[in-house]
Amino acid sequence: MRRLLLFLGFLLGIVLLLIVVIGLNGDRSSDGIITANKVFNINDYADRNSSVRATISGPVVGNDQFEQVRISVTPKSRTIDIISGYQGKVVSSKTYSNNRSAYQALLSALAVQEFGKVRETNEKEAGACATGRLYDFVVYDDSKVVSDTWAGSCTRGNTQNSAETSRVLNLFKKQITDYSEITQDLDNI
Repeated sequence: MRRLLLFLGFLLGIVLLLIVVIGLNGDRSSDGIITANKVFNINDYADRNSSVRATISGPVVGNDQFEQVRISVTPKSRTIDIISGYQGKVVSSKTYSNNRSAYQALLSALAVQEFGKVRETNEKEAGACATGRLYDFVVYDDSKVVSDTWAGSCTRGNTQNSAETSRVLNLFKKQITDYSEITQDLDNI
């Protein structure tokens, strides 16, 4: 009888330990169900209604000089927006067609670069690279943000994005057929 009680106590201890571990390392959904944390994989969104976006922001300057380039890619389109000022006024936009196979190829290439994965940093995005460029990378699933990471040209590795920034930017720029021509007049990008 004593062995049975010890065995049941041992099992109860293991169950309680699992509950605590899952509770500390898991996420609670809106309905209260605990799920284990999952490593982000952009390829999980290749066959969904998803999109990826890269925004390149110039240095902190006066409103009339501030510029951004935003590249958005979906299974159906590739769009580049030229943005002026801190209020986000789109001054130029061009859209190209896309297809599911091309989109999946982009996501696969981004996955190799670990696009969308977060690296812990104490640095904050706002003001992180006031004299250089700030890069914001977002993955959407049905218009819901599922990954939002950033990097800077002057942050010496203290970025939130674990991907190789220059390679990711190159992949996005290559989605826009005449990227160089469209951005040639931008002074701060």
